[in-house]
Amino acid sequence: MKKTAISIAVLGFLCLSETAYASAPAHLQQSVYSAKVPLTKVFEKLGRTTNMHFFYSASDLGDILVDDRKLNYGSLQEALGYLKRNYSIDFMIRNNTVTVKKVAMASAEKKL
Repeated sequence: MKKTAISIAVLGFLCLSETAYASAPAHLQQSVYSAKVPLTKVFEKLGRTTNMHFFYSASDLGDILVDDRKLNYGSLQEALGYLKRNYSIDFMIRNNTVTVKKVAMASAEKKL
């Protein structure tokens, strides 16, 4: 009788730990995707997907964090347009190089 009770308890424990293990990756995956990434990492990924080279000062742009879930990495124009509208950057495209620079915020933006 004791062996049966112990066997059932061990089996129940194993089932509970398997359920907890199976649900953990989904929870971790959500937290990873909700994190913001440095703008410089966004440029690296855009460079890989569009075959463009990005020229920028990492010291100027390294402190800008971007929610990259809102970016379309397949379209350079859409991605750069989004970044320009939502962050203090400007860019110029010449041949296969995108030159990016940080711009000063307008006085109206500073008040917000």
